[in-house]
Amino acid sequence: MHARRLAILGLFVSFVVSAPLVAATLPEGTRPGAHVVRPGDTLRSLSQRYLGSQAYWTEIAKLNPEIADPDRILPGQRIRILVAPALAQPAAQVQRLARRVEERPAPIPWGQAQLGDVLVERDGVRTYPKSSTELRFTDGTRLAVTEDSLIFLRRTGGALAGVEKKAVEIIEGQAEIEAQNASAAKPAEVEILIGNARAKTATNERGVAQTRARKPTSGGAKVMVYGGKGQVEAGGSKVELPEGTGSSVADKGAPSPAEKLLPPPNPAAPLANAELAIGTAQFRWEPVAGAASYQVEVCRDTACGEVVERVVDWNTTEWTAPALALGEYYWRATARSASGLDGYPSTSTPFQAVAAIAARPTGAPPSAALALAGTQVRIHETLFGNGETQIEVQNEIVPCPPVTRRQRLDGAEIPAWKPLAETAEGPHSAELILADACGQETVVGPFAFSTDTQPPVLEVAIVGLEQFDSHGEPEEERRVKPRPWSPQRGGALAWTVDGRRWLSLPWGSPLGTDADGIYFEKSAAGDHPQIFLLGKDTSITSESGDTTVPEGKMLWISAKDDGSGVSKMKFRTRTAPAGSGGAVFEVEVEDLVGNVRKMSWRLAPR
Repeated sequence: MHARRLAILGLFVSFVVSAPLVAATLPEGTRPGAHVVRPGDTLRSLSQRYLGSQAYWTEIAKLNPEIADPDRILPGQRIRILVAPALAQPAAQVQRLARRVEERPAPIPWGQAQLGDVLVERDGVRTYPKSSTELRFTDGTRLAVTEDSLIFLRRTGGALAGVEKKAVEIIEGQAEIEAQNASAAKPAEVEILIGNARAKTATNERGVAQTRARKPTSGGAKVMVYGGKGQVEAGGSKVELPEGTGSSVADKGAPSPAEKLLPPPNPAAPLANAELAIGTAQFRWEPVAGAASYQVEVCRDTACGEVVERVVDWNTTEWTAPALALGEYYWRATARSASGLDGYPSTSTPFQAVAAIAARPTGAPPSAALALAGTQVRIHETLFGNGETQIEVQNEIVPCPPVTRRQRLDGAEIPAWKPLAETAEGPHSAELILADACGQETVVGPFAFSTDTQPPVLEVAIVGLEQFDSHGEPEEERRVKPRPWSPQRGGALAWTVDGRRWLSLPWGSPLGTDADGIYFEKSAAGDHPQIFLLGKDTSITSESGDTTVPEGKMLWISAKDDGSGVSKMKFRTRTAPAGSGGAVFEVEVEDLVGNVRKMSWRLAPR
């Protein structure tokens, strides 16, 4: 009876394991994204976090066929995910990027931000000069970060008395937070931490909230509430901020009383849908009473989530932007009061940057090619370069100069090409966008390559002679064809690559050494070269001195490389450093792009 139950149970388990997984119907509104793996993450936990249930983990697995085990994914690995905003735990997704923007998916170190990346509590974003980014929380709240800023998501959720609450900390720079269409039953609220100040912004009865917060270089805080309502607290004092007001907080001081914000400037030129010739992008606006200075922004979108050019504390009502690339833009101006509070921005005005009218002849568009400069090797369809290799532009032809150049690496714009040592290990894709004065644009690429800055791995083990039954000539083969393979015939120190033939490895030879102090040097070949070392009357000890090969055992050293592949493996005996006695056994392995690794052992008489 017991055996029968076990048999039935075995059939049931077999059925469950072999039954095909049924694809789950994804929640409505599900959208794609990317997640940088943190310690402890699994596909099931990510499914729970972003889709509200572990049942959808197979859908995430389909997007990442390279993942063999859903419960073992590597921290730092960027994987494709799905996000259902209505069911996901609070998170923010990168929607726009301009120039250099980095992210820190805690506890993973800082790295290049990419469109679609999803950030959660304790993650950070930082922007560099002339750079910006826009993030969207799962509830639709927008977070725009301007240049030279450092922002952390301190708490992106957790209901508080029915209020959907998020918190950001501004370490440097400025952020703009905007919520729209929040329901009366579930209003949106955001907490902003700036030094010793703590500000709050919440939606009004129309479900709208819009607040700008800035940390001046002199310290303190500036908080401006354009829509909804706000509050700022510092130095033991609290100030309520109705819509259309702001407050200044001195460094380690209390907030100033609510101050009415200045109205938006009236744009004078260019007007909506105007065309501006390259190099003549001049902007004018009417002065605002009470303004001490102005801020002007040129953006790729109406909300200025992707800022292309920006000037602050400008003292006149006219400004000429640096040369813009051909394309469509928006511009807006903001007046700043004597207290340093920003007024309402003007409505974003669309315009086009075009070639000069007299410089629009038809002709061949610009052309070029992308390549790697420096050490490189092509293995099958993959082009590898090492840390000193760089991307270079070749054969650039511009029939209608001048030309503007934009570079993209893995979909994100970068200011210039950089050595591969500054890119992540593994595959990449580069593009070059050329725009000439005749209004023609060429996209060069995508150019695929792979960064390989890591030398091959040397694996070391201490094994017995029976190892050759699986990694050399089988024992039964040696019985059929007897060979003088005994290591004792190789002298005091002997080596082999497969056990077929042992050779003497001289050290301290009467023949002496060469100019570099080398007694003997040899190479092992193959994609995974190996060497076995055995000392009959010789002690073999690791360079650190913590491991010694026992008598009758062998030192087994093998090399492998997951990048470009092993090029060569050398082993040699050389003189030991002065005063240490004996000699040194050294192994050097190199991959096909020149990355080298060395290991050594000390040799001495037993």
